[in-house]
Amino acid sequence: MKPLKRLNKYAGTALFAITMSLIWSCEDKNVNTNHPDKLVGKWYYIDGDYYTEITTNSDQTIVDQSAEGIGSIDVSGNNTATLTYMTVRDQGSEIYVTNQPMQLFITFPLYMILINNSADSDSVAIFVVYTNEDDYSYYITETIDARYDTSTYTLTINSTDFVEMDVNADVIDSGSVITISGTLQNQTMDISANSPVRLNIGGNPNDYITEFTLNMETDGSWTRTMTMEAYEMNDTEEVSGTWEASEDRLIVIEKYEEDGKTEIDTVVLDYTLNGDNLTLIMRDDWCEDDKDYPVEECLENEQKALNLEPGSLINMFSVWTMNFNRTGPTTRTVLRSHLPYPRESITPPFRPTIRNYRYW
Repeated sequence: MKPLKRLNKYAGTALFAITMSLIWSCEDKNVNTNHPDKLVGKWYYIDGDYYTEITTNSDQTIVDQSAEGIGSIDVSGNNTATLTYMTVRDQGSEIYVTNQPMQLFITFPLYMILINNSADSDSVAIFVVYTNEDDYSYYITETIDARYDTSTYTLTINSTDFVEMDVNADVIDSGSVITISGTLQNQTMDISANSPVRLNIGGNPNDYITEFTLNMETDGSWTRTMTMEAYEMNDTEEVSGTWEASEDRLIVIEKYEEDGKTEIDTVVLDYTLNGDNLTLIMRDDWCEDDKDYPVEECLENEQKALNLEPGSLINMFSVWTMNFNRTGPTTRTVLRSHLPYPRESITPPFRPTIRNYRYW
C-alpha cells in the first residue's frame, strides 16, 4: 500500500499510485467525533475542483502561469508549431514555451522551447519535440536572440535557426533545421496583500479519475478505492482504515505498508451534506514543516517559481473539492480523445515549475 502523504509519480512503466496528503494538524483534539448515520454507506465520486491557493504580504501583479498568452512563438521548417503558453521562473532566468499548459499531465505531441538566461553569459536554448513518451527530437542553437521584458512580461525571439541533434550518437544533422521567432506576452493578474488567491496550476484530478468510492461503515471501518487512467496505463488502489465525524469535519485514519512496515496516515477534511450529496474539502499545505525541506526554503523556491516579490509568499495550499453521491455512476468516462501522460515520465525529464503535485 502506498503512503498517503505524497503523490507517487509514474516511473517508466510503473503503475500510477494516488496518495493522500495531510490537511491540517493530525492532532486536532477539539473535535467531538462519532459515526453519524447520515454518512454511513457507499459514496461515489461525481466530480471535483482542484486549485492552488496562495497568500502574499504585499499587493503585486503576477504572471498567470496557466493562461494562454497573447501572441505566439512560431516554429517553421522541419517541424511546425505555434506555441502560446509560457512558464517563467525567477523573473525570466528560466523560460519554458509550449503548445499546451504545463500541468501534471501532458498530451502528445508536446513542443517546447527551454531558454536559460544567465546574467553573466549569453542566453542558451533548446527546442524539443515529444511525439510520445519514447520518441523525441532535440534541436539546438549556438546562441538565441531572445529577450524577456519583466516590465511587460513579454518574450521576444528574433528569427533563430536550430539544427537537430542525435543525443544518443552526439551527432548534429545540419540538414534538419527549424526556425523560431515571435512575440509572446504572459497574462497577468493583480493580487492583494493578505488575501488568498486562486491559481489554476497543477491540473485537475477530475480529468483522470475513472472510479473513486468511499465506504463508511457503522462500526467506523473505512475503505477508499480509486482508479486513475493516464495515457495507456491505469492503476487501482484500495486502502482501509477508520473514520469518525463531527457535524462538519471528517477524520480518516488509513493504514498502509511501506518498506515492510505498517504506517498510519491521518487526514482531516471539512464536509457538507445535502440529502444524498456529500462534498469533501481537502486542504494541503505545500510547505508544511519538514526536516529535509524547511518551510523557509520551500516558500522561497515556490516564490521564485511563481515570480512573486522576494519575501512576499506567506503560505501556499492545494485545495481539492470532491463531490460524491450515493447512486453513482460506478465508473466515470475520461472525456479526452487522447489520454494524457505524466510529464514527470517523459525522457529526458525537465524541471517542473512547481516542486510537487499532491492529490488524495
